[in-house]
Amino acid sequence: MDRKTLTILIVEDDPDYVFLLKDLLSGEEAGRVRFRKDYADTLAKALAALARSSFDLVLLDLNLPDSSELSTVRRIVAAAPSIPVIVLTSMDDEAMGIQAIQEGAQDYLIKGEISARGIGRAINYGVERMSLLVQIEKNAQEIKVLRGFLPICSYCKKIRDDKGYWQELEMYIRDHSEATFTHGMCPACMEKAMAEMKDFCRKEEEGEAGRLKAKNK
Repeated sequence: MDRKTLTILIVEDDPDYVFLLKDLLSGEEAGRVRFRKDYADTLAKALAALARSSFDLVLLDLNLPDSSELSTVRRIVAAAPSIPVIVLTSMDDEAMGIQAIQEGAQDYLIKGEISARGIGRAINYGVERMSLLVQIEKNAQEIKVLRGFLPICSYCKKIRDDKGYWQELEMYIRDHSEATFTHGMCPACMEKAMAEMKDFCRKEEEGEAGRLKAKNK
């Protein structure tokens, strides 16, 4: 089975630690995912890389030569809101990692406690969570279309969409939400339909009786 490939941007100004991260991500213990790594040692270079290339995740050291602490994660999240960010913190700064999550990071890892398996799992979970959040946001935006005023024909009950086309109510809701329709009859319509059916059968019986009577004359 082919291994999935994820492209990771490592934002870290310590070359030795960058080497360690690359080594951890290259091992089999990191999981059944192949990691393609890019590297930036300043916030400016990281922002340029995000604007230039596509990444699946960012591993981010908060303290860089041109940025520090929460300002770093805010800038990265603002530049790439749909890319998950995992923050790297020192052992005595775990609280900063928690605050970074509140600022939009998906997770944090403590330097000195990172293993190949741990970083691989954190990356995979971060990518999956962000994918789910993006899908939830997309669904929420689609559902919003069903709120507010909808132009509806008072005679045929069709709805006019944003492009000016008129659609059946059922088709409009289906196209603008996750709803799936099942068809049935409410009690009032069932009663009306049964009455119409009985009236039809009565007329059919009366007509048949009339034809038989005329035939027997």
